[in-house]
Amino acid sequence: MPIEIESVEDVAARWTDIEPLLSGIHEYHLPLTGVPLLADWAERQRAHLTARADGILLLAVDAGRAVGFVNGWVSRDPSIFEETYARLDNIFVVDTHRGANVGAQLLAAFEQRCIDAGIEEVRLGVVTGNELGERFWERTGFVPASVSMKKQIGHSPLR
Repeated sequence: MPIEIESVEDVAARWTDIEPLLSGIHEYHLPLTGVPLLADWAERQRAHLTARADGILLLAVDAGRAVGFVNGWVSRDPSIFEETYARLDNIFVVDTHRGANVGAQLLAAFEQRCIDAGIEEVRLGVVTGNELGERFWERTGFVPASVSMKKQIGHSPLR
């Protein structure tokens, strides 16, 4: 049975499918970021996904089981610039389905939703050290557009 890509219109109704995938992406990124989740992360994430009227959330389903997801939203003139683009927030595929073209199917469906909405550009961020993610994005045609940097301040080294 082929993978089906399903659009999620009601986050609450699909939450039991979505929450484990969100947990999976957070677990995947934890060794790269070192940033643990808040105790109420799931409630916050659910509220975030539900609040966006311009949001896109798609699930990859294999034999009735959600095995991946992509989410993002459309940004129309979000700052001082006249611009419209889609922001891809997350994409994740469970271990058992990686390398089986599921991520590419999710991305293609996300891009088609954008095209249908008249969007011609997709933007995203990649966690530093996520080599699997970087290779995927490069292979699917994404190119670097900016660099995000950080600096830890306020902590004195022990002497």
